[in-house]
Amino acid sequence: MIQGSYFGEIDIIFKRKRQFTATTGEDTEIYYITRLEFGQVIEKEFPTIYAEMLKEAVEKDDRNQSAIENIRQYIKKSYEKYLKYKREEKRQERIINRNSMSSSLIKF
Repeated sequence: MIQGSYFGEIDIIFKRKRQFTATTGEDTEIYYITRLEFGQVIEKEFPTIYAEMLKEAVEKDDRNQSAIENIRQYIKKSYEKYLKYKREEKRQERIINRNSMSSSLIKF
């Protein structure tokens, strides 16, 4: 984020439980506004700003949800590859064990 950025507005605007948190890598000065203050000040006193924030919130939420879905798909595919790898690894182990057992048998 850059100086002057804001976050958390999506959940306030859509009146839903907070979905994300933020952490900083350096000392940061943060100001916050409660849902009630947001409704009383921004929504009622500055309807033009609120309308713009609403438009941006919808776009930002769509991007967030798309990114979340992409991450889910990536994790699913990675896990499927991992399982396939582990199955192949076990199959190779069984072949090696079978071969070593058959070569160690004493024939009469």
